[in-house]
Amino acid sequence: MTRRSGVRISGGRFRGRSVPVPGTARPTSARLREALFDIWRDRVLGVRFLDLFAGSGAVGLEALSRGASFVVFVENDRDAVRRLQAVCAELAPDSTSVLQADLPAQMSRARHPGEGRYDLIFADPPYAFAEYGELVASLGELLAEGGELAIEHSVRRELPNSVEGLVCQGSRNYGENQITFFAAGPGMTSREPVTNQQLRK
Repeated sequence: MTRRSGVRISGGRFRGRSVPVPGTARPTSARLREALFDIWRDRVLGVRFLDLFAGSGAVGLEALSRGASFVVFVENDRDAVRRLQAVCAELAPDSTSVLQADLPAQMSRARHPGEGRYDLIFADPPYAFAEYGELVASLGELLAEGGELAIEHSVRRELPNSVEGLVCQGSRNYGENQITFFAAGPGMTSREPVTNQQLRK
């Protein structure tokens, strides 16, 4: 299987490190990753982080680089899982776990070892993915109190305002992509709710 050129971690202890991208992956852009971690700048240190539809694992590795205590990666593609396992074994074998699972059907496999819940969750489903309601609902029991979920998706797709106790905190647009944020109930986020807006550089 062909492999695209790598993506680089932009901050933290692994800054500048190139991460290989499997041919099946559509990695989150550097611009969007930097914007996400600018939003989560004061939240990532010491957190339990879940990277869903991980692909190259660039987002989760960025979180690890910036101080997350433990990162779990979940990906369905077997080749991507093998590549990501190799990267994690080299960089931080004691602070990472890579799981192969079909999402959202096998979401229960993504529970954090020991604690079971995560402080921050990021999901970047494939372009053709349509089960957003089920995805958000399945994540309610994995998000810790005061935690936050961010889902990357097309600006043409609307996500639910609330599902199973998770309440939408707003969205930010980045060209054709959008990140929508959810918290575990009203007032459960530690920052001001994000309003819909177009960010330009």
